[in-house]
Amino acid sequence: MYSESKRIFHKIQSLDELLRDLEIDYEAKFETYRESGKDKKIERLKEEFSEKRTIYLKKREKYCVEERNLWKKKKLVLDLDKRNMSKLQVFMDILAEIEGKKRLPVSRQTLIDRLVQTGFFSDIQAVTFIQRMIREANIYESKPEHYNRV
Repeated sequence: MYSESKRIFHKIQSLDELLRDLEIDYEAKFETYRESGKDKKIERLKEEFSEKRTIYLKKREKYCVEERNLWKKKKLVLDLDKRNMSKLQVFMDILAEIEGKKRLPVSRQTLIDRLVQTGFFSDIQAVTFIQRMIREANIYESKPEHYNRV
């Protein structure tokens, strides 16, 4: 289940990057065409951008649904052990899972979302717990708004 979750997570991240690149490319081409007065190319560019963006967003939504379903299954597994697990243990397990073997930095929002999905934390509790973990030197901010275990 871990590898499947990681695969889906990386696909969502790559689609987010594609969407950012698409928007940057669109804005650059739009400015170029606008300055040179190529109205027909602008219309074609808008249509192509809209089509590609729609395709990427549909794919992203599909992967998000898959990820949600996996987390629902995981939550059922976590619910069985919920009585025996502390928030610290849940936090560290979730962070370790998202980091993976390569120990990649985990974005703040991703960590908060995953913590809330477990049912152990609310949004505010997750933010507070992250700050506590930094103070206690259990995690560190490897780059702005990204965390790793010590």
